[in-house]
Amino acid sequence: MDNVIIEVLKENDIGEYSALINEVMNEFNKEEVDGFQIWFASVEGITERRGYNNWGNIYATLQFTAKIDGKIIGALEIADANHIQSFFVRKEFQKMGIGRELFNFSIKYFIDNGIILNGFSVYASNFAINFYKKLGFMGDNKHLYLKMRYRRMDKAKLMYKFLLRRLAGLRLPYRWNKALPGKLYISS
Repeated sequence: MDNVIIEVLKENDIGEYSALINEVMNEFNKEEVDGFQIWFASVEGITERRGYNNWGNIYATLQFTAKIDGKIIGALEIADANHIQSFFVRKEFQKMGIGRELFNFSIKYFIDNGIILNGFSVYASNFAINFYKKLGFMGDNKHLYLKMRYRRMDKAKLMYKFLLRRLAGLRLPYRWNKALPGKLYISS
């Protein structure tokens, strides 16, 4: 979809992000919702998970949004650049490629920020298992994973760029200019 904007969750969008998660979770995963998941989807829970980590310039847990006309229609949360905490797309926008766009945006975001991805894990709801498998995830039951690999030279270039910035005493910016576009491969 051409009019979808995907970005990192902004502080002033946390309430709408929380409402979307609760709406979709109750519609598709109602039988799996417990007290922890209610807290997890709350504004308080989302805000608490946004603390800074050792990378210094990005959150330990990142939330990404997909918006149409300024309204959040998709939500993706990834912890420590390797575990999908939650992934929701509003019902009327499912099967339109928005989930895949959100996921691809997150991968590019991490690469642009100098973070080497080894893969992702997820404990999927019953409803989402087939979606994750379409993205290339493998595994048994609800425990799914996606391995990622780089060409050896690409990884070396990325680390070299990262180390040069660190040695110069600079913090990594939110975006590197096209850090190794198209050089990430997903393996099964």
